[in-house]
Amino acid sequence: MCGMCGVPAPPGLWSDAGIPDDPRDRLRARIRRADLIDRIVRRHGLRALDRLVAPGLALSSPTGGHAVAHELAAVWVEAERMCGRRIDPLDAGLLDTLAGRQVDAGEQ
Repeated sequence: MCGMCGVPAPPGLWSDAGIPDDPRDRLRARIRRADLIDRIVRRHGLRALDRLVAPGLALSSPTGGHAVAHELAAVWVEAERMCGRRIDPLDAGLLDTLAGRQVDAGEQ
């Protein structure tokens, strides 16, 4: 249970499959996941932060809006609610950008 908010610790995430059970590996994976989610939601004017002391990911908007998502699916629901438009984390153009590939305007 989180000492800050009293929310029970969530069970393991499906996205953690294959990560060794070493706490350091799990922490590194959590940091990488939060960084990737932040890169995605920044394209929509939001920020994502995992403070590592409480379960979940904090989302914030430039207007002062805040939400906490306790699982990966909830991140997209909250982010869409906050920015007012659909966010597709599997969009081909987004994936190319995140992978560092150039995309021609005609290909999108």
